[in-house]
This record gives sequence, structure tokens and C-alpha cells, in this order.
Amino acid sequence: VAENYLLLGNNDEALRYFERSYATYVRYGDRINQGYALCQLGKVTLNLNRKEESLSYYQRALQLANDISDFVVMGTAYEGLARWHGQSDLAQALRYLLLAAEAFKKISNQNELARIYISIGEKYVQAKDFGLANRYYQEAYGMARRLDSRALLAEYYLGQTHLDSATGNWQNAFRSYQRHVQLRDS
Repeated sequence: VAENYLLLGNNDEALRYFERSYATYVRYGDRINQGYALCQLGKVTLNLNRKEESLSYYQRALQLANDISDFVVMGTAYEGLARWHGQSDLAQALRYLLLAAEAFKKISNQNELARIYISIGEKYVQAKDFGLANRYYQEAYGMARRLDSRALLAEYYLGQTHLDSATGNWQNAFRSYQRHVQLRDS
């Protein structure tokens, strides 16, 4: 239920249901889902601009993930911390995304790894390090093709659009954007 409210943009209701979920997981000792719920609470409170509370949730999720050696929760918590740092501290955001990638590599989660590589590429575009941005985008592209994931390919092409635009390659940017729209809308 909480996920649906989050998708609908109703962060207040999502928060309420994630808090209930977290309490249930604590009551039953389900530490993996506690970590997942903490990550989601971090995401929702960040959406509600409650930054310090959000940071606390992500840090608690990361601590729990380390305690139980759960690399999915760990990668998700690192990704949340990267999102938390967002535009205000690009170096920290990149650091956390790279840590998320390492966590997902440890469990060979190619789907999440490709998604993180796209996010890393986006951060490198913002940092104007176009060579590294291209490297991560190309890694993500190869993974998306192997996974035959239209959603990941759509994300890749959107990122490639940003890279091509930033480097003045308008023709390729236009083609990449057309491909993005085609995949997104199919």
C-alpha cells in the first residue's frame, strides 16, 4: 500500500504506511525488511523536505545492512544517501553511488547495477567529466541490452541525451531523445 501511495505522490500517506510496515518488521524481527522500510522512510521524508530525518533513516538502514551483511539494503541505502546529497554535494553523491555500485556488484544484481551506472553517468555529466560519464553510460547500455530491459534502455537513452547535449552533439542528442521516448512509451 505504501509503495502505491509513493508512486501516486502522496508522501504523507506513504510515510504513514511505511512507518506501520517498519513497526511490524521490528515486532517480528525481520531485519531485512526493516532495512528496506528504513530506506523507503528516508526516501519519503526527503520528498517531504525533512532532510535531517531522512538522513537518519538512511544511516540507520546502512548500519543495519552492515550488521546483517545485506547488500541489497546496503546498495539501496547508499543510493538514498547519494540522493540526499543531490546537487548540494556532487562529490559525496558520486561517492555514495560508487559504493552502491560495489554493493550491487557483490550480489551480481545487474538490473540495479545498470540503474546505478546511469545515475553515476548523470553525476559525471553534472561534474563535466564527460569521459567518465560516457564510460558508465556504455556499461549501463551493455547491461540493459543483455537484460533486454526496455525500461533501462529508456533511462540510458535519456542519460545519453544529456551527455550529448552537454558536449554539443545536438544531432546525437536528438536521436537519443527520440529513442528514449520510443522506448518509454512502448
